[in-house]
Amino acid sequence: MAIISIVGKLQEGKSYALNHFIRYLKSGGKDDWHQQKLSAGEIIPSSDGPDPVTLGVNIWSEPFFYMHKKEEVAVLLLDCQGFYDMTLDTEKSAAIFALSSLLSSVLIYNVTTKLDMEVLEKVREFSKYAALVSSTTDAQAGVKTALTFLVRDFKRTKHYSLGFHNSKEPAANIDKPRNYFHHIFPSPDAGGENVTLKALQACFNDIGIFVMPPLGDAFERDPDTNEPELEFQNRLQEMVEYSLSHLVTKQLGSEQITGKTFQTYVIMLAQLCQNRKFPDYPTIQRETASLRNQLALAKALDVFKSEFVNIPEQTFFSEEDFKNKYQPSYNVALQVYNANKSLGTKDEDVYIKNLKLECRKYFDARMVENGNKLNKRASDLAFNTFKEQFANITESFCETKFKNKFFKASGKLL
Repeated sequence: MAIISIVGKLQEGKSYALNHFIRYLKSGGKDDWHQQKLSAGEIIPSSDGPDPVTLGVNIWSEPFFYMHKKEEVAVLLLDCQGFYDMTLDTEKSAAIFALSSLLSSVLIYNVTTKLDMEVLEKVREFSKYAALVSSTTDAQAGVKTALTFLVRDFKRTKHYSLGFHNSKEPAANIDKPRNYFHHIFPSPDAGGENVTLKALQACFNDIGIFVMPPLGDAFERDPDTNEPELEFQNRLQEMVEYSLSHLVTKQLGSEQITGKTFQTYVIMLAQLCQNRKFPDYPTIQRETASLRNQLALAKALDVFKSEFVNIPEQTFFSEEDFKNKYQPSYNVALQVYNANKSLGTKDEDVYIKNLKLECRKYFDARMVENGNKLNKRASDLAFNTFKEQFANITESFCETKFKNKFFKASGKLL
């Protein structure tokens, strides 16, 4: 599954942009998707007044199914309260951003006019939470959240083209249009502010900047009766289509998140926030590591069970041969756990002990089943032999002689 979230200040078009994602996903990506009319209950509500409509972080109730790289992906949308409104101070705004970065696989940060160091410093400070759901190993770098800065009302169109900018496009060696990404994120050998920017880049899988024109004066004055200017609408459509064509699925460590796993993850975060105060970094780190280890243990146990579930009903093992299957199967399960566990886990021995206990419990149950299969097979063979003693009788027996034959065959059966 993939989770798309848009964060930013109050009344800067977050809900408007998310509703375009809803239009696209509801239409199945048809050419005229942006013209699709939706009822009030089908879109995220918004307000042009000082009071926020969205409080906290809301998961849009409808999952959308989208074909991505020839696989069906469930897409969820996160609707987030705007930063620094009348009810949110800096600490609570930081909590909104942290929760959004923990939950999303595609994070869009909505800003106005330009990117500046003040915004980038704030994003860097709270982006450390995003790294908690990914591994610190190079092999698993692809599991990090993708970050896009959506810059609306961009003024410097004389030097930079509208649309998407990242480390590769537009090409860095041309003057017109220049690459806005390279203007914001300088080369690795630059000093000073580059320390902040490099730290920010380390927290995310990929960072891009999508440059947008103004919405237009008429829309700004009265958004209920006027549409944004055509160029803005076209660029917003382009942003939605680009984001979905470059979709990043949600992972926790190296594990792909499913609906069931995501529900567990959301419940964990909700419980940590029960006192209406966002937990500190060490608490989130500890609980996230614990959840990752639980998922790793469950995956390892499933692998262990699969070694025995796939045994055909007609296959029989001697008791000794069946016992010999345990250790190789457990070794495979342990490898799976180690490949998916959280790095630097202090209570690793506890999880390994639980894995061994659960594997042994399951194995013993299957051992009994295998023994029952062997006993039934022996019983069936003996009974078939017994029946053969009488199937081909052609001569007559007196009652006593027939009884003797029966008891003799019965003795072989026992």
